[in-house]
Amino acid sequence: VTADTSAPVFEVFDVLLDCNNPSLPLNYSSDNSEVSIEWQGPNNFTSSESNPVIDEAGTYSLSLLNADGCETSQSLEVTIDTITPLFSLEGEDIPCTSSNTNIFVLNGEADWTYEWEGPNNFTSANSNITVDEPGTYLLTTANPQNGCMYSSFIEINQIEGPNTIEYSITEADCFFPDFGSIEITTIIGVTEPYQYAVDQNDNFTTAVFFDQLEPGIHTVYIQDINGCEFSEEFELNEFEELYVTLANQITLDIGVEFQIEVETNIDESQIAQIVWTPSENLDCSTCLNPVITGSSNNSYSITITDVNGCVVSATIQIRVEDVEIFIPNIFSPNRDGINDFFTVFASDSQIQQIESLQIFDRWGNQVFFGQNLNPNDPNSSWDGKFNEKEASLGVYTYLAKVVFIDDSYQIFTGDVTLIR
Repeated sequence: VTADTSAPVFEVFDVLLDCNNPSLPLNYSSDNSEVSIEWQGPNNFTSSESNPVIDEAGTYSLSLLNADGCETSQSLEVTIDTITPLFSLEGEDIPCTSSNTNIFVLNGEADWTYEWEGPNNFTSANSNITVDEPGTYLLTTANPQNGCMYSSFIEINQIEGPNTIEYSITEADCFFPDFGSIEITTIIGVTEPYQYAVDQNDNFTTAVFFDQLEPGIHTVYIQDINGCEFSEEFELNEFEELYVTLANQITLDIGVEFQIEVETNIDESQIAQIVWTPSENLDCSTCLNPVITGSSNNSYSITITDVNGCVVSATIQIRVEDVEIFIPNIFSPNRDGINDFFTVFASDSQIQQIESLQIFDRWGNQVFFGQNLNPNDPNSSWDGKFNEKEASLGVYTYLAKVVFIDDSYQIFTGDVTLIR
């Protein structure tokens, strides 16, 4: 018997990965198909497949083992070419004095392919381009050697002349009723230095304040360093005499709240100060329309000062109605549901409480005393009894201290006749 000790014969092939082929199978060639296969590679890679797919560079080895136990190994190299065609873009914005601009590719290669995309379906296969529309321009390059691609974009703007002007206007006022002025505060969309003019665009100056302007329509002009201009109309109004008016007089019940209505032609944004005098019984002495609580007769004045220092004033008379108090002069505590108790009757909105109520008989004896009583309340009244017995018929004297809703008070005295 003769042993076969010939090892498997085979050939392996190096692999190149690139952007077109980021993964490929490992290949070998052998006439002997009756073998066991073992691939090994980077990061503990192993496989028993004939052609495993790999995506990592490095050294790979293949071992073949035949049925007689003979084994042969060979190595191959897997390399990667994924170098991207990097570049940078350079271009200037389209100035207001020109209709186009150029975009240049820096660090580009002649054998690359170029594909431009831009506004309004713009396309080009050139490396450097001339454009006449503002917007975003995207360039994609491709390296035909490895299929790798790279994209970058550049934003091209249209350099406008001045396009926005902000200014403050001073209208004719009580101090200067015939003239107004304009002060330019902010310019947007221009290149310094700036120059300005009002009503004539052939007399530019660096001054930003223009006065002695009569009421009417005016035009302000702006010019930047490139000679680009912008203009905008503004209007100065005729001076209107300022006023503030109030009702001559209002009548309130005591304790009733009322919002004072003020009429004025001064816009609230132009009001610098509001002062009410006196300030008593007002919820706010610096508001345009304060709420007053009826307490006593008085006159109130409002003085308004606008942002220009102009002052107007007006006065209103506040008349407070007398409190309607009813104290009966006869009652009959006979439990018939009619006039069965004696107290002070008044509107709850006008009276806080009856601080004290005292009843005396003809000899001066106090037959009833109550404190902090509610008006109109049978439970806070004299029921015609003295020492829990029916009081004698006759005339009695009362003394009542009544506190009004505004914390003022009044003492009422009189006679009441008890009958049954």
